[in-house]
Amino acid sequence: MDERLIGAAQTGDVETLYNLIQGDPFVLDKIDRVSLVDTPLHVAISANQTNFAKEIASLKSSFVVKLNQYRYSPIHLASMVGQAEIVKELITIDPKLRLLKGQEKTTLLHCAAMADHTDVINLLLDGCPQSLMELTIWNVTALHLVVKSNQLEAFKLLFEWRKSFKTSRLVPPPFCLHWKVPNYNG
Repeated sequence: MDERLIGAAQTGDVETLYNLIQGDPFVLDKIDRVSLVDTPLHVAISANQTNFAKEIASLKSSFVVKLNQYRYSPIHLASMVGQAEIVKELITIDPKLRLLKGQEKTTLLHCAAMADHTDVINLLLDGCPQSLMELTIWNVTALHLVVKSNQLEAFKLLFEWRKSFKTSRLVPPPFCLHWKVPNYNG
């Protein structure tokens, strides 16, 4: 990726972004053709440049689901670092993103839960409570992950969500902490 584009994404310089596009109308398309790469959207989210992230997502929506070399999409990164505003913006564009799988089949909920970002957890569960049941490749749920990573606030929140859906049958019976997880070392 062009160093000027990286710099623009890191600093949130939308004007430079448009100047680069004016100089090379295919600058974003070239990035999109590469598999498993950090896009300007990944960079902007990592640098907490919300306005730039919104702008680049509107220009190149395919970047929203593009995985980087670590197999995380930009919205996974936003969930990991607790950027609720950008998570909300992106799931408004496509609500199905809540179930997008990344590295080791982690969802946005898994990422937010392991980092104890309760505001992001609420955003994700509010529109997709069934994500409580999503399993990683290790056959663990977000609740298992918060216990393993000692995230007390996330644990309380996930447990409350789980209780509220227990009677509605959205969350089937196997959703429990004593569920045997074979060979999980994650």
